[in-house]
Amino acid sequence: MQTFTPEELAELAAFDALVDAEGLTQEEINNSEALDKEVKRARYDNATRKEYARHRAYYQANKEKIAAHRRAYLEANKETIAVNRRAYYERKRK
Repeated sequence: MQTFTPEELAELAAFDALVDAEGLTQEEINNSEALDKEVKRARYDNATRKEYARHRAYYQANKEKIAAHRRAYLEANKETIAVNRRAYYERKRK
């Protein structure tokens, strides 16, 4: 863990006081918010890409197992699925 020396802390406090005294313009606030959004989007995009890549890799490695599980589910729940489909199409017709 990196810590600051007392001199560095004093310098940071002085700078914070200076910034607080001057205040920010609306343009600076808008720029800061835009940068925050950009950083959040980049983090989200990176995490999302990694998650999609992980899912794709899993699917490719287990394609047959997943397909067998889906077939077994559809066979075991054939009647329920048919009832739900009929109800869905009935609602859509109205």
